[in-house]
Amino acid sequence: SRYIGKQTGVSQAASRFFEVGFNDVLTECVLVDGDRIAAKLTITAPAGKTVVWKSDSKDPTQPILRISHAAGFTLSGRGITFDGSLPGGAKVRDLVSVQLKCDGLIMENARFEEYGRSAIYFVNAQGAEKDAIHVKDIVVHGPGTDPAGGAIVLDADDAVSSVR
Repeated sequence: SRYIGKQTGVSQAASRFFEVGFNDVLTECVLVDGDRIAAKLTITAPAGKTVVWKSDSKDPTQPILRISHAAGFTLSGRGITFDGSLPGGAKVRDLVSVQLKCDGLIMENARFEEYGRSAIYFVNAQGAEKDAIHVKDIVVHGPGTDPAGGAIVLDADDAVSSVR
């Protein structure tokens, strides 16, 4: 994974605001780690542009977007499609993974397709009483290839206590 701010396809357009998609296809796995970034972040596509966001890893267990400890993170996904198809017919297991304390996280208006277990995987994820996690207006094309999965999977795992 690469950290926000060091990618070639995710650039800082303004303080705390990142646009994806210098090309029609962005091929990159990104880690948003709130322990390393103090500011609230928003990821969005440029106005009027559509971007297909794919994995640059051959490892299907590597999410395209991994979010951890990211209070106030927003994925404003209008125009963004997460595509988990990999060479040889494999699929990314979880297109987006959210873990640990993410007060006020918002994921909206994104599209998801071609996944193994889930489009969005929440593991030990939580918001605050007055700053909840919101997922709204997403479109998931499925089913995934894992019959035990689903569009959105909620999980608890004692082994997840930091970014892995």
